[in-house]
Amino acid sequence: MATYAADVQRLSNWLKYEEEPGSGVTREVLPKSAVNATITGSVLDSTGKLVVAATVADATYILIDDLTRPAAAEYANVLVLARGHAKVGKEALVWGADVTTDTLKNTALAKLAAKNIFAVDQLDKYSF
Repeated sequence: MATYAADVQRLSNWLKYEEEPGSGVTREVLPKSAVNATITGSVLDSTGKLVVAATVADATYILIDDLTRPAAAEYANVLVLARGHAKVGKEALVWGADVTTDTLKNTALAKLAAKNIFAVDQLDKYSF
């Protein structure tokens, strides 16, 4: 049986496909001071804040960087997924504490789908 690390959230937990990631077309850089999330896969609004119930209709980015790493303190900027074509696993995305219903999540996911970031079902948040 294959063994994989499930101790922390990883990029591979939620990012399933990204068209030409090396080109940078799908990504943007935000100032780290504007971002209040630390875990990769966090859904952010247009100001860089973690999406909460009041801002689900403004879902704009998904945090690519993992700011829990010790090396993250050295950088002033963070990398985010800003547009597609991309496919993300919806079970592994990170939301604000009050985004608990499928209705709220689907509102945010529809906003991301308009940017060609499509959320797909996955077996669990650690499936490959």
